Amino acid sequence: MDIGIQVKLPLGHVGLIKPRSGLALRHKIDVMGGVVDEDFEGTLGVMLINHGKLPYQVELGDRVAQFLIIKLHNGPLKKSTFDEIITTTAPVASRRGAKGYGSSGK
Repeated sequence: MDIGIQVKLPLGHVGLIKPRSGLALRHKIDVMGGVVDEDFEGTLGVMLINHGKLPYQVELGDRVAQFLIIKLHNGPLKKSTFDEIITTTAPVASRRGAKGYGSSGK
């Protein structure tokens, strides 16, 4: 479905249209495809698939997907080891806290 939003991605970036966890958890709705190249100039669309047994009606204003802008890596690849992974024991506080799956709204 056309969502009527147009974006201009920065050079060297890609956009990913991803599902929202709460919609997936409660209604089994997922997003298909969802890769937006940096040179795409049209309006964005979202392809939804219902894995649930009940029909789902999308209403105007429903937040059915989220858009992530990712910087592409153009440099050489480096093999990492587990020794390079940093772990922490102190949680970092945030406004959202530990709430997950659907806690940020419909």
